[in-house]
Amino acid sequence: MPEIIPETRGRRPLPPELRKRMVSFRISIEAKESLERYLRLKRERGEAVTKAKAIEDAIMNLERSVTHE
Repeated sequence: MPEIIPETRGRRPLPPELRKRMVSFRISIEAKESLERYLRLKRERGEAVTKAKAIEDAIMNLERSVTHE
């Protein structure tokens, strides 16, 4: 009988302080539609991006725009 070995891909779990946190929030219908348009455009260009990554990038851009004023 073959042995089932869990796939780890050679990575170790991150320590708890470096793991990403689950957050929950509400956004307007317009913001959600804008996010969907952005994701659709990225997919049409052949770029893979998740909603979580797109939102994370947008938040990081907010910080950059404030620090570069």
